[in-house]
Amino acid sequence: MDKERILYKVKEMEYYISLLETLLPLTGNEYKKLDEFKKAAVERYSQLISEGQLDICKEIYKDMNLPPPSSNESIFEKLEVRIDNSTLARIKKLREVRNDLTHAYSHFDDLRLFNVLTPDDYMHDFLDEVKKLVLK
Repeated sequence: MDKERILYKVKEMEYYISLLETLLPLTGNEYKKLDEFKKAAVERYSQLISEGQLDICKEIYKDMNLPPPSSNESIFEKLEVRIDNSTLARIKKLREVRNDLTHAYSHFDDLRLFNVLTPDDYMHDFLDEVKKLVLK
């Protein structure tokens, strides 16, 4: 496991999460009213967080000495022995929304992203779990 790389990614994600938290309002109705620049920033930080989560999961997967994964989904399935299942489920949801955002932007539902991002406790929980794995 490349501990330095993972810890770097953790710090990077903590930064993106802190930026995201300054932009996210408390309700979906408030989110709908955000200007396009703030929504674009929320979308971008969400993508960066999702990419960071996947990068970290890939590093942990490598450490498990398993055959190469057939998909990102298979990585998440194998990590269920190391990372809380509810946390992984939320990571997968953000990944799905990220894919929709990236590939079908004109049909994207703003509130779907907001609902996946809130509450954001799972993002912090994931990073805490990763730090425990790496620092043990």
